[in-house]
Amino acid sequence: MKKGLFAAALAFVAIPVSANGDLYIEPIYSFADANGMDLTEGSVTSGSVSLSTSVDDSGNALGFAGGYLFENGFGFEGGYAHFKDFSATADASFNNATIGGDTLNGDFAISQDIDGDLFYLAPVAYIDADKFRFKTKAGVARFDVDNAQTISGSGTLNGSAVSVDTSLTTISESGTSYLIGASAEYRFTDQISASLGYMRFSDIGGGELEETDVDNINVSLLVYFE
Repeated sequence: MKKGLFAAALAFVAIPVSANGDLYIEPIYSFADANGMDLTEGSVTSGSVSLSTSVDDSGNALGFAGGYLFENGFGFEGGYAHFKDFSATADASFNNATIGGDTLNGDFAISQDIDGDLFYLAPVAYIDADKFRFKTKAGVARFDVDNAQTISGSGTLNGSAVSVDTSLTTISESGTSYLIGASAEYRFTDQISASLGYMRFSDIGGGELEETDVDNINVSLLVYFE
């Protein structure tokens, strides 16, 4: 279905229209929120674990977009964003906990730092009202997400004393997402606009990572080339 939406987007922007229109570029800063983000979890087959977690699902993103608006109120846009500053931390106390065949005792802190890249393509509909321009869009995105994990603490592993402060294997996932968005621009001149907008990328993650939606409040400056 996602491939079908991507094909529909390409077909949409290929509709014959007047050659006149607006080409634009747009640097963007985003305040991002990853709804429902949580720690990537393991399993304990015996013993017990006391776990206290803290999740920071608010991050930010830097990106840019570019597009073309035809005179008939439609157009297309492509863009890129790099997301960062999402994190999750767990303070864990293990009491004869068996994990993957190993018995663990002690107190450990496990942290995860999450960042990623998104590329998107979307048809755009717009309407002008005096110095304001209102846009909506819906399309598809490609994401690459990395979860860098670290563990620190001390205790015993299978009866032997251990003290750790090390990085674990980074978990990486990639895939395809849907996006929707809307924005309002104020045109200072025919070439310069400021914009405030909203975008949601759905189903980011999956696989070994918690799947989540990422909501963005975007602040941007647009430069038009007529």
